[in-house]
Amino acid sequence: MAMNAFNPVLTIGGHFLDTALAHGMTKQGAVHAHARALLERVHLDAARVWRAFPHQLSGGMRQRVLIALSLLLSPSLLILDEPSTALDALSQRAIIQLLRQLLQELHLSMLFISHDLSLAGRVEDATMGRNGRS
Repeated sequence: MAMNAFNPVLTIGGHFLDTALAHGMTKQGAVHAHARALLERVHLDAARVWRAFPHQLSGGMRQRVLIALSLLLSPSLLILDEPSTALDALSQRAIIQLLRQLLQELHLSMLFISHDLSLAGRVEDATMGRNGRS
């Protein structure tokens, strides 16, 4: 669940800054700008979310924040462990569409871990065209 990934006493902005600092990114202004762009990329209002605490966000919003946070360090592989657990069907679909878009735009690889076989099938269907398969 996305809530377990957050420190409840840090704002979302604090999570981005803390992660960046832990990985040697010391220019807060650059981190702030990059993080806000990532939040916007996952369809969140960066100005509002940046100051929010995790408990103030819905499950889908927390999941999208985690996706944005995972992109902060420009990875080539995304590992998603049950990314849609405890989300309603509409939020699940939005997360899958967002992942499809990010994979295509950023040329990422993805390891998708799920017990939901129908969801895993939808993810596979969403990413098959990216690899030239049909």
